[in-house]
Amino acid sequence: MVLWAMRNFYIADTMMDRKTVFHPITFGHVKSAVSTVSTWFVPRSVAPVIRGILLLVTVAGLSILSILLLRRQRKLDRSDSVRQCLAGAPCLLLIFSLVYGVFLTVSISFFDASTSLGNRILSPVYVSGLVLVLCVAHRLLHSAKGIRFVQVACVIICLAFAGSYLVRGTIWVVHSHNDV
Repeated sequence: MVLWAMRNFYIADTMMDRKTVFHPITFGHVKSAVSTVSTWFVPRSVAPVIRGILLLVTVAGLSILSILLLRRQRKLDRSDSVRQCLAGAPCLLLIFSLVYGVFLTVSISFFDASTSLGNRILSPVYVSGLVLVLCVAHRLLHSAKGIRFVQVACVIICLAFAGSYLVRGTIWVVHSHNDV
């Protein structure tokens, strides 16, 4: 992206066909991003405040659970090459999501304040987040050997997400079919 911006500056004296003016991210941008991300987990028909709270609780709970169980996993045998491969993937996906978030913040703050943080612009975070959740879920289930409660909780959470995706996917197919 940096090379392309430099190319644009060399050719057109502007990096992004925008004037560089500082306009910081507003509460509206944050609200739009939280609303978009929360609809990835909870149907849009649920009140936005409840979706936001559920998103916050889910992210906080999974983060705390992941940290605790991944600490325990350090003690496990690391000779499995598949597990070693998966060990780097969550970090890489998390770094990508953070860098993309910084990119969007810089883009909105200096180049285009009207950028909407909807499904289209946040789709790279959705895809990397979905793979990240699957990697972390695999690691959590592996780390939770012998802790029946954690295993059952992980399976229930995964089934709830799968059910949510099934309902939202069905609604999308019905609406898409009606639009044709």
